[in-house]
Parts: sequence; structure tokens; C-alpha cells
Amino acid sequence: MRRFRAILVGAALAALINVWEPFGYYVSRGLWMRFGYISVAVLLPFLLLVFPVNVSLRAVRRHLAFEPWELVIIFSMGMVAAIFPSLGIIGFLLSYISAPFYYASPENFWAEWMSRTMPRWLAPSDTGHAVEWLFNGLPRAEAIPWAAWVTPLFWWSLLIAALFLCSFCTMVILRRQWVDHERLAFPLAELPMLLMEERRGSAWPAIAHQPLFWIGAAIPFFVICWNMIAYFDWDFPTIPFQTWAYVQFSPKFPAILCKANFFVMGFAYFTPLNILFSVWFFRLLFLFEAGFFSTVGLDIGPPDNWGCPFSAACGWQNWGGFLALVLLGFWMARGHLAGVVCRVLGLEGGADDTREAVSYRTAVLGLLIGGLVVFAWYVRAGMSVRVALFFVPIGFLIYVGVTRLVAQTGLIYLWSPITPQEATFYTLGYDKMSPTDRLMVGLGYCVNCNNERLIPYTAAHNIRMAGAEAQARRGFLLMMALAAVVSMAVGVAYTLYLCYTRGAHNFDAFEWSRGHEWIFGYLAKKELNPMPADWNRLLFMGIGAVTTGAVAMLQYRYAWWPIHPVGMAIGAGETTGYAAFSIFLTWILKTLIIRLGGIQAYRRWRAFFVGIMVGYVAGLGVSFLVDCLWFPGDGHKIHVW
Repeated sequence: MRRFRAILVGAALAALINVWEPFGYYVSRGLWMRFGYISVAVLLPFLLLVFPVNVSLRAVRRHLAFEPWELVIIFSMGMVAAIFPSLGIIGFLLSYISAPFYYASPENFWAEWMSRTMPRWLAPSDTGHAVEWLFNGLPRAEAIPWAAWVTPLFWWSLLIAALFLCSFCTMVILRRQWVDHERLAFPLAELPMLLMEERRGSAWPAIAHQPLFWIGAAIPFFVICWNMIAYFDWDFPTIPFQTWAYVQFSPKFPAILCKANFFVMGFAYFTPLNILFSVWFFRLLFLFEAGFFSTVGLDIGPPDNWGCPFSAACGWQNWGGFLALVLLGFWMARGHLAGVVCRVLGLEGGADDTREAVSYRTAVLGLLIGGLVVFAWYVRAGMSVRVALFFVPIGFLIYVGVTRLVAQTGLIYLWSPITPQEATFYTLGYDKMSPTDRLMVGLGYCVNCNNERLIPYTAAHNIRMAGAEAQARRGFLLMMALAAVVSMAVGVAYTLYLCYTRGAHNFDAFEWSRGHEWIFGYLAKKELNPMPADWNRLLFMGIGAVTTGAVAMLQYRYAWWPIHPVGMAIGAGETTGYAAFSIFLTWILKTLIIRLGGIQAYRRWRAFFVGIMVGYVAGLGVSFLVDCLWFPGDGHKIHVW
């Protein structure tokens, strides 16, 4: 009965997230819940469940309260749901398969190009004005053309389901290596897990009994509520906690963003000190390197989409470091992976899988089936086997790599240094690919969503939390699949409803008004001048890989070596720039806490940083409520990078 209750609440949370988040983003235009790998759309309902709801249930009838393993199920289903809405899978998917036809013109020749290359079963037909009305809104007395979306959404849902299966099974296979052997920190899992801990004889979570928790919560909550007064009086003095301040040493050097972020600092506290140091150290190093390149005139071409914004050379060094770290991770896991193979084949020396969400045999079979479906899907859509053999594995490596880096660093904003699309174009050569190859590679953005909502990240952290609660592991894959199905169904239906009733062109959202130009405008320009493989970029990729390997070897051989190689993989990225100053501040604070008070002080101050995150999310919730009541359609975007 308890399991059924947890699943029911989790499914309801999944449906709520896929209504609430699009409403806040498209209609209210206030709280941007989509930022980060943990969405506010998940955290706010979860905090309401943990505090007022569960505390009240424990006070009235303790046996009615949700147990920690039930909360793991509910939170995990909410995490799966947060992958889909607005600037996630659904927003990108619906806009990217329809925008080329709506925005087509004689000048950009999108219609001619798309009609020659895109299979019709992947996009809605504009017969009956389905695409036109999606962006402009329905004329009076017209009905929503649901039928136009059935075929394309069926085939795209098949691809998403295969990616979900691959992601879940891969994380099951790697969980023991990452959690038990390498002991990755998983900072983003600390917040929900600490909030779930109970204290005997108390209705409140254990962490709520520490004064530092309430002090930490009060700081961001007070700041946000104080600044809300300025919503009504523009002359009211505010506390500039979100001020974008820049420091620049020279016009040829990129500027350093100095902006503190409560959310980033809260999670970063649970990241090891050497990793925190590596992130901000390599960020500075890449900024100075870019300035040096600019001074001497070294330029290998324009920066890449969603890559390093100030230097392609630095971005491709990051890409080389990223690949090196991923491959080194697999090399370090070779013993565990050999044990998994032995377990699957029934040989002696197989790895123990009793604490996994599914058996290793099931996980390996699911990974193979899901991988084959993804590969076959792209080939069936028109991608050549040669390109698919590169694009699909590169996408897999990026998914695993970003997931591992988030588990190591606790960065809630993190993109891969290079997208699978850029890696494919510059490595294979745009001129060596057919028009359909190019289009299908570009349409991959529909499901990788500029690296912001990665399915493997969600699977890894959910499995990490479930690993600590035996009762939550039973049927875990099916529960996550249920959350995905509910989210996709509710999210697609509600988003299409908003589009047709309000006009997607009026949302002023990136994926509906500007994102198409990043993809199809970018591809159309390359069609006019197809480029070969870029050996300059590949050279810098090699430099980054070798440097990362050298730093990793030094760290492995010498205990005193202070620099972790993780910074070589992410230091030049755009999202790292948003977080670097907060990481630097957290590194200073954590260093002082440990130096002055030791490990006991570190454990005691965990409550303070958990409180910072709880107070921040609670403040965002109050701001969202104020926007809905007094500023509908013209809200305040206070949850940003």
C-alpha cells in the first residue's frame, strides 16, 4: 500500500511539473524553473511534501508519514519529469520539427532544403494549417489539430524511449564503480538525501534541528523577499545579489564574471576541495590563454554553438580533455566492467548486483537493445551508416561524460565542451556528408537539448539515491518509465494547448523564437559553403587530451599534487563561466571551515548550506506566487545563471 501511494504521488508530481513549469515559463513569464540539473519545479513541491505535509502527518499519525524510501521514489519520479517540459525535450522537439516550415522564406530556402531531406514522418504536416496555427494561435471556432502530431510524436517518442533505456541501463552498470569504488561525491543528491533523514521521536527532519540550517535558509529568503518590494516600487533599494559584474584586464582578454549564486554555492559545498580549486583555476587559465591567443593573432575559426564563447581553440582543448577524462574513467572501471561481463555470462568472478535497481544481465541487454534502436532510428531517418557509427557513440560518450562531471563537481549548470553535432561536422567534414546526414545530425538537438536536460544525469542520481534505500529499488525502472510516460503525455498535450490557444510566437522563449536560427540558420549557412574536416580544431583537441592525461597521471602518482584534471574538461565552457566565481567563494569558505574546525566543522556546516538552498527555493516560490497574483504575464526572472 505504501509503495502504491508513493508511485501515485510521484505520478501526480510528474503531471504537475509538466503543467506548472510550462505555465511559469510561457504564460506567467516569471520564475524560470528550468535552469540547472535540479529544477525548482521539482524542489519546491518536494520541500512542501517534506516540511508542512510530512511534518503534519508525523505529528498527527506517525505511521501515515512518508518514509525515506517513499520520498526517494517520489523525488526520483519528479526528477525524470523535469527532463521534459519547456526548454527540455518537449520544448525543443515541438519547436524544432515545426519551426523550419513556419520560418521558411525565399531568402533562407529552408522549405526547399527541408522538403528534399527531411522524412515527412518526422514532422507535422502544415495541411490544415497545423504549423501556422501552432505559432500564431487558432482562429476563432477552430479546433486544435491533434491528428497532425500523432505520427511524428510516435517516432520521436520511440527514440526518446530508447535513449531513456540506454541511460538507465548504463547508469546501473556504472553505479557501483562510481559510488563504491571511486566514491564520487554526487553533491546534487545530498540536498534531497539530507532532507529525508529522520530524527527519532521528532516530526521534523533531522537537519531541521540544527540552528545553522535555519540561519542559512533565512539569508536567501530574506534577500529575495526584500527585493520583491521593488516589484511594486522601482525606486526601492534592493540587495544586488544577482548583479552581473565583470573584471577585464585588457580589451584582448575575456572578462571575468563576478556573480555569486546561492544555488551554485549550496551544492558546491559538497564537492571535494581539489575539484573546486580545479574548476576556478582552469577557468582563469583558459581566460588568460584566450587573451594570449588574441594578442598574437591565433584564430582557428568562430566559437561553436553552446561551446566556449570566447575561443574555439580553448573550446576544443576542453573537448580533448573531456574525451580523455571519459576514456580514463572507462579504463579505471575495466575491472568492474569485466566483473559485469562475467556476471552476465554466468562465469566465476562476476560482480555482485544485489544492490542494483535491475540485474546486470537485464542492464546489459537493455543497453544493447536501446543502442540498436537509436542507431536503427537514425539510419531509418536517412542518416548514413558511416555517420551514424560516429554520431551515436559520440553522443553516448558526451551523455556519460557530462553525467560523471556533474556527479564529481556538483555544477548545476554544465554543458559539454562541444555538442555531438559540432564534433561530427568538424571531425568527419561537412562536405563529406549528404544533405540528409547534415539535417539528421542537426535534428539531434531535439533530444539532447543543448545538454541542459540529460537523461543519464537523472538516471545516475536517482539510482544513487535508490542504492541507499533497498525498498525503493524494487521495480525502480518501471516507476521511472511511468514518470516518463506521464510526463511526455501531459507535457506534450499541455504545451500544444498553450501553443494553439496563445500562439507559440508570443512566448518570447528561446526555443520558439530564436533557437531555430541557431540550428537551421547555422546549417543553411554551411550548405552554402560546405567545410572539410577541421584539422586545426582536431589539433587543439589532441593538445587538450594530452594535457589532461598528464595532469591525471600526476594526480595519480603524487599525493601532494593539488590540481584535479576535471578543470581541463570544463574550464572554458560558457556555463562554467557563470558558476566560477561562486565556486571560488565556496572553495575559500570550505577551506577555512576545514582548516579551522576539521571534519566535524565540515559536517556541522552542511546544515547551513542545505539551508541556503532550501531558503533560496522557498523564496523563489514566494516570488512566483506574487508574480501570478500581481504581475501575470510580466513576471520577474530571478532564477538565472
